[in-house]
This record gives sequence, structure tokens and C-alpha cells, in this order.
Amino acid sequence: MSQILGSNSYIKITSSVFDYNAAYTVLLHYRVDTAPTGDYATVISISNDGEAALSDTDIYQINPFPSPKVHRINVKSNSSGSTPGGSAAVTATTWYNPILIRTASNAIRGYLGSATETSTATNNMSGRSAQTNFVLGAVLGSGGASQYTVGTLHSCKIWTTNLTTTELDDEKVQVEPVKTTNLYGWWFFDNSSDKWVDRSGNGHNFTLVGTSTYTSDKPSGVTEPAGNQSISVSDSGGASDATGISAGLALVESGSG
Repeated sequence: MSQILGSNSYIKITSSVFDYNAAYTVLLHYRVDTAPTGDYATVISISNDGEAALSDTDIYQINPFPSPKVHRINVKSNSSGSTPGGSAAVTATTWYNPILIRTASNAIRGYLGSATETSTATNNMSGRSAQTNFVLGAVLGSGGASQYTVGTLHSCKIWTTNLTTTELDDEKVQVEPVKTTNLYGWWFFDNSSDKWVDRSGNGHNFTLVGTSTYTSDKPSGVTEPAGNQSISVSDSGGASDATGISAGLALVESGSG
């Protein structure tokens, strides 16, 4: 049970976004549906939409230029340019666990395939603007959204602390959070009216911009909450569908199903 993002579509949180200069962990179940060709494809971004795109940003992207495509993590600020990291291959139509972790005040980390396959990007964060949005599927700047990705979202969890390798292993196989302390929110992108809602009760709901279509596809080996519908639907619209993401980031392959 998942949501396929349409062309030039993304979901966002723009109120009470967690501090991207402090410790945090983002874990996502995500499938790359179309390999990017002409521009970087953004999976996760935390940024300030008053700045130019990618000027003050923690980000995870897919690099369109190598073959095979590779993941790319980037921490950027107006004060000190950019130092990207990441080179593990990403295969279209495969489910992954992007895991984004801020490991220090000036560093982000990404995993791909296992907790031992890591990449780190560092930068000087002095003078960086405060975060204003958390986005899945694009990056937001003063010029609007850009560098979209075409993919399928299954579930997401965020904590305002660094999870250990053992904790991450536990969380990768569950939609509902195992660790509830320092939990910012969790989301299950199913076919219900709550698909964009923060199910932790903390009120950090996503807004869909563009379109999404329900699919029964899901990553294998991941336990979903009970009692979900399985009727095909399509959502469309901008900020109206809101009943209802750089530090370290990671892709950890979770299989397909």
C-alpha cells in the first residue's frame, strides 16, 4: 500500500519543521520508479524556501549522470558552498530505505545497502537560514519547486535524535515506530483519508502538491498497520489535500513486493 507521486509532484511539511542544524533521523520506504536523465532527482530535502534552491539545504538526491545512477547527499549553505558525498548505485523499480542522519553540527551521513555503506557530506553551517520546509520528491527555494523525482512513497518516520544501527535495523521492518522517544512524527502513505496525516498525533501533517495515485505495491518484509483499504484511487490538487521531507542520508535496500 503506497502512493505513486505524479509528474512534478511532491509532499511537504511547512509548519513547525524540526531543526536541520540539530540531531535528527529520517527513515523512508521509497521506490525509484523512473531513473533521472537530465537533472538531479530529489528524494528528501530540508530547506529554507526564502533562499535560492539548494543554497541552505540538507538533501538526498539521485545523480542522473553516471551509469548506473548513484545516490548523492549534500549539505549546503550560503556561507560555504557545498561538499556532496555518496556513490552507491541506485536501481529503478527497487524499494529502498533512505535514511538521513545529522551526525554533527556540520555533517550529514547516508547509508545504502547496509549500515556499513556510508557516505558523509560536511560543510560550514555558520549563517545558514533556519529551515522552513521538509519535502519528499523535490526541493523548494525562492523560485519554487525543482529537481523532482518520480517515485513511490510507502512510509516515513522522523526522530529529533540520532538512532543507533541496532535501532535502525528494528525500524526498517516496521511502519509503526518502535522507538517512540524523540519521535517527531510517522506516516503511512496508504489508501485511507489519513494517508498524509502524522499518525503520532503531533500534528505534523503533509500537504500534497500535484497528484498521487494509490498502488497496492509495497516493500517486502515490512510490517504494515492492520485494517487498511486496498481500493485504487488518485488524488490531485495543490495544498488542498492536507488532511492529513542536509544531515546524513541513506538508502538501505528493503526488497520489492
